Amino acid sequence: MITNEGLHSTYHLSKMNTILNYQLSGAGIGLTYLLMFAASGLIVAVLDLAAIVFSGYLLFVLKKENHKAWFYSFIFCVLIPNSIMYILGFVYSNYVLLIIPLVPFYFFFFLIRVSANEWLSEKRAKNQMIIEKIEREEKLKAYMTNFEG
Repeated sequence: MITNEGLHSTYHLSKMNTILNYQLSGAGIGLTYLLMFAASGLIVAVLDLAAIVFSGYLLFVLKKENHKAWFYSFIFCVLIPNSIMYILGFVYSNYVLLIIPLVPFYFFFFLIRVSANEWLSEKRAKNQMIIEKIEREEKLKAYMTNFEG
């Protein structure tokens, strides 16, 4: 009988991966629309809100999965520069400048999306190896029990 003991949870990583796939697709469509037509306040607001809301979850998963380099690079490359821009009011001086903080957010999301796919594959492969090892041990134990009896 196989239990979850010793297996690595893939729930948060899988959820983050799914969100990244959908968010980046929507962001790509929204940014394409912005570049082709005009800067729409609603689209910029939705993309900004999605980036801000997802940032918290992204940091939670990176911390939980112990990916310290990604965690700190997100803080230093995305959060700090964007916070400074908002605090100093650079992005509010011109409507089109509202798009600038989105670029590092979604570039980082693209990079982490590729890595998250690899992390998820590795974790699932590791879990599969653990399950196969447990099954082999159980079969050997059953064989030895039958052989002795």
